[in-house]
Amino acid sequence: MILLLLACPRPGAPEPPAAPATSPTPAVAPAPGSDPAWQTGRTDAAPIRARPELRWSRTLPATVDLPLVVAGDVVLVSLPGELRAVASDSTLRWTLPVELVAAPLPTADGVWVPAADHLRLVDPVDGRVKSHGPTDHPPDVSPVWAGDLRWLSLDGTLVSWAGWTLSVGGRAAGPAAADGERSFVATRSGDVVAVERGGVVWSRALGAPALAGPALDAERVYVPVGAGEGRGGGLVALGRDGGERWRWSSTLEPGAAPAVGDHVYLPDRGRQLVALDPATGAVEWQVEAFGPFTTRPIVAGSFVYAGSGDGTLHAVDAADGGVAWSIALGAPPAADPALIDGVLVIPLADGRLVAYGAPR
Repeated sequence: MILLLLACPRPGAPEPPAAPATSPTPAVAPAPGSDPAWQTGRTDAAPIRARPELRWSRTLPATVDLPLVVAGDVVLVSLPGELRAVASDSTLRWTLPVELVAAPLPTADGVWVPAADHLRLVDPVDGRVKSHGPTDHPPDVSPVWAGDLRWLSLDGTLVSWAGWTLSVGGRAAGPAAADGERSFVATRSGDVVAVERGGVVWSRALGAPALAGPALDAERVYVPVGAGEGRGGGLVALGRDGGERWRWSSTLEPGAAPAVGDHVYLPDRGRQLVALDPATGAVEWQVEAFGPFTTRPIVAGSFVYAGSGDGTLHAVDAADGGVAWSIALGAPPAADPALIDGVLVIPLADGRLVAYGAPR
């Protein structure tokens, strides 16, 4: 185990880049051996690498309330009543007045924006609305692409842009996952449903409510669950045929969505970041922080990025859990970060949007 010591313009009228950040250099956790409170279970632990450079900081008119999404060369920032497109150098490309209910979905046709009344297809270059979706099934969570656009409505209906609808038996616990022409839905009532071209391929009862939408790799479907039917919560791994492969027992928070890379990464009991073997569910490594992890792990390159509630951002080696660096942001992360053009962009609870150079 590793213990960290934590110390609006109109569309088409871009703003100039924000001035380079002049705030003090962020704090960094001490290297192993420099403080007796910092411990590591790795015998080959290397010193913490150089902390990243603070590239820029921009103050937003409100706090970000949804994960950041990369669309082409911009990051989409969801604010109450507004969607903003921000470039990696902090230039504001465009804004769109809209009341979002979930994070946007970039596709080859444009960006699908889930509004409270219907979906809108937006041009990522200038924010122009290209078309609208039907209004009889407004979206509840972010849409997915599985050969066609699909989204879940409040009444538990999976709706396709191709014209078909299908009940999944309950309200979704989070966004669906998609692979090829198949989409996978986890419900709050504890079912996972695999759908292909308007028909149910299989349905699996988990025996516990799903806490977030599923995650996929080439062989398995991963769903975080709460306690139910005499069993504790944790993470359930299903095969692509719907059969249960393994179940890892733990206490997870609602919305604790896993991220998939060489391992399956997720926050456990709020204060730990855990990496599981995707084939067996065995714990490969875990990192503990003084503040609870409040963002979904982001896997990019050889690192996993995760923010904790005490206002710290961590970069962890995805293979073995070694801490690359840990910096104080000055405020807790407000939503999941995004990586674009080698820059890690993080929304903060104090209304700032900050960007750091990512490690190479």
